[in-house]
Amino acid sequence: MDDMSEKIDGYRSEEPIVTVLASVSRPQFVIDETIHRELQTYFLFANASDKKSRTVMGPADYNTLIEILNDLQPAKERVSEILLVFSRIRNDLTNFLDIVRAHLYTKPEVMNAKNDAIRTAIVSKTVPELEKVLSKVKSVIESAEIVHKNCNQTYNICNTMSNVIKEMLYYRSLANPPEQESKGKLHKQL
Repeated sequence: MDDMSEKIDGYRSEEPIVTVLASVSRPQFVIDETIHRELQTYFLFANASDKKSRTVMGPADYNTLIEILNDLQPAKERVSEILLVFSRIRNDLTNFLDIVRAHLYTKPEVMNAKNDAIRTAIVSKTVPELEKVLSKVKSVIESAEIVHKNCNQTYNICNTMSNVIKEMLYYRSLANPPEQESKGKLHKQL
């Protein structure tokens, strides 16, 4: 196995891999660990003390629903932005990994490995920095997708509830017109 460790060290000094490792260390690929905490703040109504959306009971709560919808829109936009940025980063890192694989698969010792698991392990041992960053990016994307789904579902539910309340208010206004006298005067004028 020491022979393979020496070969992996040798691979790390070869031109395509040196270039990939230099690219992975650029600031755009440094993942800020606070992004998960930010995503948690957009996981709306997960906090037990925040029950705004669950206490909507009828027409009197229409303004509460409008507030919730107004709070949701910027959250949805920010989570979408995070998804787009990290998807682009994932694509770049995946391309780097493909470059490393393509280079290493030209090596006879990698090609002659008994199975694909050994070849994958060689790639992982050669560029662990890349694997680590890619793993973090995938974790952020998974979290963002969950939060995005939650935001969309909450928005859709609140929007549907507000539409139902609007209908209720409309039909209530038809049943109890506020200005019966003014309608009568209007009909007499016509």
